[in-house]
Amino acid sequence: MIKIFCDPIHQTIQAINELYPDLECIIQYDPGINPNEYKGVTCFPEDGSIPVIDISPIIPYMAVVEILCHEVSHVVVGVLPKGEDDHGKKWQDVMQKIEDKYNEIGFREMGDCEIRIPDLTGGIVKFGWGRVEEMKEVENG
Repeated sequence: MIKIFCDPIHQTIQAINELYPDLECIIQYDPGINPNEYKGVTCFPEDGSIPVIDISPIIPYMAVVEILCHEVSHVVVGVLPKGEDDHGKKWQDVMQKIEDKYNEIGFREMGDCEIRIPDLTGGIVKFGWGRVEEMKEVENG
């Protein structure tokens, strides 16, 4: 039997499910997305059916965590009355709540660890289980 541990994408989905157990959306990788234009997008069908999140499969693996948090936050806020700023306070609060839950799950499963990866602009992003901090200087080695 093969098992995978410390899977950040699975932990992100777990965090979302713990916070919003009744939330419905479809998440899929879309090779048609040009990552130079956007990394992910949320579509709300006009017929009111389940929202769809498309993610570029070309972006770095760890970037998917942030994109999932970002796009699912749109789904959560999308049920609010129209006219809501799509990246306003409510969206930011939801995004933070998901990141905090992801952080909690990571500490629970792996303890205090840190992953450093290159970000999409060539800098370094530091993940301490959900808390993403962009570092000003690019670190080598």
